[in-house]
Amino acid sequence: MSAHSNEAEPRDAWSHFATRSALLATWVEVIGLVAAGLFAVVQYLAHTENARVEKTIDFLKSWSAEPIAGCYAKISSVWNDKSVQTNFLHLVEQTRDDEHAMRADRPLGRFVLETIERYQLEQPIYRLNEFYATISACVDRNVCDRSLAAAFFCSDASSFEERTLALTLVKREGDPDYAIGLRKLLETCRRPRT
Repeated sequence: MSAHSNEAEPRDAWSHFATRSALLATWVEVIGLVAAGLFAVVQYLAHTENARVEKTIDFLKSWSAEPIAGCYAKISSVWNDKSVQTNFLHLVEQTRDDEHAMRADRPLGRFVLETIERYQLEQPIYRLNEFYATISACVDRNVCDRSLAAAFFCSDASSFEERTLALTLVKREGDPDYAIGLRKLLETCRRPRT
């Protein structure tokens, strides 16, 4: 019996070794698959982030080219004109406590609407509203980089809204969604960055 048990011990040891080796090989494969999966996820996220940055840069290029640059230049030249700026600031100072100052029936609102009409700014304003709506949708769908879009566009969008609010309020009486993209972009701008 002892000869038989001596033969069984090496077989048991070999069997035990083979089982452990197979188990170890399985764990190595699992760890390799998990590592490869994590690597793929990191690569995907890096690619996705790069794609978001590139898409945002595309919007910046559009901002600097026609027709957007021309629309912005036309609107800016009117609002930067000394007489328009002086009248605007004077009316803002007079109505700073009036939360409805930009309504069409108030002096400031009337002034803004008359300026827009006199200098034929409605079409450039519409085009910029569409541009801001597109950026907003791009950020909302996580196609564009939020931080980069905020850095590039929030200041100008805020100034644009301030100077066109009277028109926006008048248009929203007939279309509650008028300039909603601009509004959403500005909400994005006001949200703290995470």
